[in-house]
Amino acid sequence: MHRSGTSAVSRVINLLGVSLGDERDLVAPMRDNPRGFWESLPLIRFAEGFLLERGGSWLDPPVLADGWQDDDDVAAARSRASAVLEPLLASGDVVGWKDPRSSLLLPFWRTVTEVDRTVLVIRDPRDVAGSLAKRNGFGAERSAYLWLRYNVAAWRNDPGRRLVNYEALVRAPEPTVRSLAEACGLPVPDDERASEIAAEIVAEFNHEHHVPIGPTMRLAVQYYDLCMAGHPKDVDAATEDLHHRWLGAGANDDRLRKVRRAVRVLVPPQLRRRLRANVGGVASLPVRKATKPARPIAGFAPSVTEASRSARPVG
Repeated sequence: MHRSGTSAVSRVINLLGVSLGDERDLVAPMRDNPRGFWESLPLIRFAEGFLLERGGSWLDPPVLADGWQDDDDVAAARSRASAVLEPLLASGDVVGWKDPRSSLLLPFWRTVTEVDRTVLVIRDPRDVAGSLAKRNGFGAERSAYLWLRYNVAAWRNDPGRRLVNYEALVRAPEPTVRSLAEACGLPVPDDERASEIAAEIVAEFNHEHHVPIGPTMRLAVQYYDLCMAGHPKDVDAATEDLHHRWLGAGANDDRLRKVRRAVRVLVPPQLRRRLRANVGGVASLPVRKATKPARPIAGFAPSVTEASRSARPVG
């Protein structure tokens, strides 16, 4: 998910020896991420355009059924995707890319190039919501919904993923650095080198975020706790439950695409941005409704009872 510490982890992987491509192709540092994003701008542009063709965007993910990557209307995009990846794949012996959209699109990327390993960076959804509120003005429930869509997709799309907790990386960098080296098949750094890489990880501590705990945020926190508990089968069960709910609700997305197009034409941009931040894309509304559980999901142990909570480290 966006704002989960993916930039910090990507920089660690880069310093361990993974090429992220030509520096001139990387997204430039910005105020909300002054140390750099470490992601390929051509790849981001392709992925966002690809999501748009599927009827969505990064903040309104389309619902994708199993096998979607083999559909006829996807085949034409492979040559464009190959052209985007070509400079990156030629940039080193071990290469990689960082893009939260790959959580959604990994099945497609695997039809374009061989993907040896993926790293799923997970961060407490309350912290992500605090960061998105500051950067994008998103409401907590909107952020929790997105957090679930991305992390469920990433978990489901690669059973062999390496899970990295951002807070653990910030609090004790060296073990995570060594774990990432092993995951990427790279030489494990000695203590001195691991300390040098750890020094690159800078966290911003912000205790001013108070995140409302609505039903979607509560569900996101429960899913996060389940991931952190270290019981993959329980996460698998919850993941499949959510995925199938979204598939059932996703049938309404197609019927709402005409409404979406009308909104783009008739609603002023400023109001449209406000609606998307707090309500979401038109086509995602049925899926968001299906996200809120009518009953607890099997395997979930509620851990949030407070009405608000101060955020933990922000990076």
